[in-house]
Amino acid sequence: MKIPGGKLGKQHRQVTRFLRRTFYKTGKVPTAAETCEANDLEIRELEALFPDGCHRGAVKIPGLRVR
Repeated sequence: MKIPGGKLGKQHRQVTRFLRRTFYKTGKVPTAAETCEANDLEIRELEALFPDGCHRGAVKIPGLRVR
C-alpha cells in the first residue's frame, strides 16, 4: 500500500470504518463520492490519503472486495 508515512492515521481509520460499516449495512462498497461526502473530504484529500485510489487502496485495508 502506498499510504503516506507508512502508517494509518485518524482519517485513514475513519474512512475504512465507514467503508466497512456501509458494506455490512448495504452489501455494497460505497463510491468515492459517497465516501468523501460522509467523511467531509474533498476527492483530492481522499486521493492523498489513499494514493492507490479508493477502490484499489482504501477498500483493501478493511478486507472488502469491489465486484
